[in-house]
Amino acid sequence: MWGDRVARKSALADEDKIRHYIVKKEVVVLDDGELRKLVNNERLKLLATFVNSAGVAMFAVGGIAPVISGLYGPTRITAPLLVVSLVCFAGACCLHVAGSTILRGLR
Repeated sequence: MWGDRVARKSALADEDKIRHYIVKKEVVVLDDGELRKLVNNERLKLLATFVNSAGVAMFAVGGIAPVISGLYGPTRITAPLLVVSLVCFAGACCLHVAGSTILRGLR
């Protein structure tokens, strides 16, 4: 079973320009351009995930936590606290939109 795949793999011409990898027990042959495209897509998805996660963290820490603390903690909600929360909420929205924009670069 695997020996047959190895034989097919070694029989391919121009080994230095062709890359192989196994997907669900099947050998998929990609040329350099296709492989670069896949790698670029994965890097873009990773960057978009990072940017979106930063937006979620900004929303949780700067947007929600001060308001919850003001409602249930010993301090009261003040105007500066609300301004900071709104700025963090807007920043989180901007980061989310930036992550979505990054994903538009997928090929």
